[in-house]
Amino acid sequence: MALRRCTIGIYLRINILVLGASDKGGVSIYVSNLIKDIHDYSFYLPSKNNDSKKTMLKLYPQATIFMFDQNYTFLSLYKKAIELDIYIKKFQIDIIHAHVLRFGLLASIYKKFINQDIKILYTGHGSRFTQKTKKYEQYLFKNMEIFVNKTSNHVVFIRELEYQTSLKLSLLSKDKATIIKTQMEPDTYNKNNFSFRKKYDIKTNNIVAMIGSVYDIKNPFLFCDIAKKTLDDQHNTTFIWIGDGPQLEHMKNYIIANKMENYIKFIGPIEYQNMKAAWDEIDVLLLTSKIEIFPLILLEAYQYKTIVLTSNFSGVQEFVKNNITGYIFDMNHANTAYDQLKNIFTDTSSRQKIVDTAYQYYVNNYSSIDKMQNAYKIIYEEMT
Repeated sequence: MALRRCTIGIYLRINILVLGASDKGGVSIYVSNLIKDIHDYSFYLPSKNNDSKKTMLKLYPQATIFMFDQNYTFLSLYKKAIELDIYIKKFQIDIIHAHVLRFGLLASIYKKFINQDIKILYTGHGSRFTQKTKKYEQYLFKNMEIFVNKTSNHVVFIRELEYQTSLKLSLLSKDKATIIKTQMEPDTYNKNNFSFRKKYDIKTNNIVAMIGSVYDIKNPFLFCDIAKKTLDDQHNTTFIWIGDGPQLEHMKNYIIANKMENYIKFIGPIEYQNMKAAWDEIDVLLLTSKIEIFPLILLEAYQYKTIVLTSNFSGVQEFVKNNITGYIFDMNHANTAYDQLKNIFTDTSSRQKIVDTAYQYYVNNYSSIDKMQNAYKIIYEEMT
């Protein structure tokens, strides 16, 4: 057990404020997996409103959830840091564990100008400057990354690419940096009686699905282009996009306008428990993203033995071994994805070999929540 301050003979646990966690998205799953079943520390997570708080209480049942709106702008950054100070003092926070650059920046401003004694652990979930195309944006985000890395006591990278890039560009010293790969524990929960096919009236043999937010970086139009090309030749397939997002209604209207609603469906989000049941009916995960950092959806597909067909976003080879654990296609050429889909549906023996290999790859490399938790716990201990 982690022990610290002593007051009248009573040892108090390390108090950790987690910034950047929310009630949905990949970071929320990451944080949920990280702090799940850790009782050696006290975790505190901000929530922006009552609806969010209700969801977060289910997602993080062992954490203290408090009302604090994490939204801010560059102009309001210092003001937001002052507001944050109230909660840090109230809960006697020892460590701020900031996820993604936005909250690393908030934590760093707080440490730099308000409370220099606070400890910061920064998990970046990707170097944002590498995702920018304009030079001034690259310069701005690179220097924000340098500031956060310099101010933080320790920096965790979740994949090799960002770790090596940051060291190569001297964005931080090597003694501050650690790689802790994302882990996702095997699903041991019973699935319910939810029927994906029945719910969404799917009568085709094959189901190709994308699971994620509907916005430009996820490339929904490429998803539709691949679907249209496939459906020109193979009518026995339904393409489903599962998830919410700013472009959801636009894509629904696009599908209707092009008279493709019988075979391409943007259905919005579905309940987590229902999603676990839906995996049994999904044949292919089609990931069309322009940029991904560590797509947890790939680990889910591996876990549920669903074929992965993914775009060649930067660093994809860290998670998908082409023709071994899944298939990678050139996002600039929808035809390559169509050709691979055709082979997937016709070559059942290779398909089974791929999913079995992918499942074992997941088990061997990404299935130990304890491994991830213990690596973080060592850092927590060293920081206090």
